[in-house]
This record gives sequence, C-alpha cells and structure tokens, in this order.
Amino acid sequence: MEDFQELQAFSAIKLLSDERRLAVIQLLMLAPATLTQLGEQLGMSAARVRHHLKILESAGMVELDHTQPAGGFTEKYYRASAGAYFIHRAILPHAAQGETLFVIGSHDPALELLAIEMGTDALLPELRPIPVGSLDGLVALKQGMCQVAGCHLFEPRSGTYNTSFVQHLFPGQPMEVITLTHRVQGLVVPPGNPKQVQGLEDLPRADLRFINRRPGSGTRLWLDWQIHEHGFDPAWPG
Repeated sequence: MEDFQELQAFSAIKLLSDERRLAVIQLLMLAPATLTQLGEQLGMSAARVRHHLKILESAGMVELDHTQPAGGFTEKYYRASAGAYFIHRAILPHAAQGETLFVIGSHDPALELLAIEMGTDALLPELRPIPVGSLDGLVALKQGMCQVAGCHLFEPRSGTYNTSFVQHLFPGQPMEVITLTHRVQGLVVPPGNPKQVQGLEDLPRADLRFINRRPGSGTRLWLDWQIHEHGFDPAWPG
C-alpha cells in the first residue's frame, strides 16, 4: 500500500509542478469552490480554470462536491478528492513544519539512512525522501512542495555540479547548497559479465541492450554528456 501511495505521490508532484494547478488544488483543499470563485481568487478566466480542473479531475485529485441553483442556472462546486490528501503535507509545507521534512529529488541511500537515524529521536522531524529525479526535485523546491531538494546535476561547460542549475531556477534568491555525499557512477551487468562489457565505449555494440536512466535525472545528464564525448551516434540510444 505504501509503495502504491508513493507512486501516486510521484505522479502528483509532476502534475502539480504547474503553479496554477498547485494553486487550484490548494484552494480546493480549504473549501469547495466554483469555476467562477476559483477564477476570481486566482485571477484566471473560467475557461483556464476549467482546463486545469479537468486535468486534476482526470488524475483523481478533484471531484464534484455539490451543485446549487443560482440565477437560472446550476453552479458546480468542486473539492479536492480523498486521493489528493495523502500528499497534502507535501504541497502545503507550512502545515507540516516541525513534523515532516520532505526531501524531493535524486534518490540517495544516504538519505534513507539519515531518515532511519532521525526516526530514533522523537525530538527530530520525520524525514521523508521522495525520489523523482534531480531536475524534478529542484522544480518541486521552486514550487514550494518540499523544504529540501536532492540533486546531482552535471554542468559540462564548467565541469561542476548543481550550482548553475540552482542559479538558473532561483535567480537572485539566497540558497544554501550542501554536499551530502560523493559517489562513483558505474554500469550494472549480469553476474559474471557474460558480454564482457568494459566501459561506456561498449554501449553502442549491437549485441548489447542498455536500459538508460530517466530524462532529467542527474545520472542521465552525465551519461548523455559522456556519450557525446565518446563520439557516439547522436541517435543512440533510440
């Protein structure tokens, strides 16, 4: 059940990376509202609000609460669905201060160990790592969905990590960038390495099948650069 809810959370975080949809769901968590009421509070047209509501409704995060006659027509009141509330602390972080510390972004075993260690001290907040990828983590931080973003994004022109991405996404904002761990990247092969893979230079071989990391992850950005440096066909991987 927890695994299923975490998968829902990952999808919701990506869906709510649009600040307008985030604003809609936040208002509907406070009280049911009509298209007109939402539009007035958010400064959006009813058509634009309807567009975002349909997306949220299709994701199971918004539902019809009730209808009410008004001036010869029927107004529809929408609310956040029960399915939206399992992420309410992530998208309303002010309600969780002192209780839960959300770390969204790159997955790192060090965070899991830190969460276990913090869980043994009742005076410390609960640490909740949510792995969605480095770039999505920074977007979640920008949208106010978490207090910390985990990332390891390589910038090839400078040969550095993270700083340029933080500066781009948070221009002029004072940010704290902390190095938690250093790690070594590698390829995972079957036991015994039956294909005798020696390194990245072997990846274009016709007898190999390679499963890449998701776009936007730190490892994927680093690997795409390495592929470029090795002079591989730009169409690889397809």
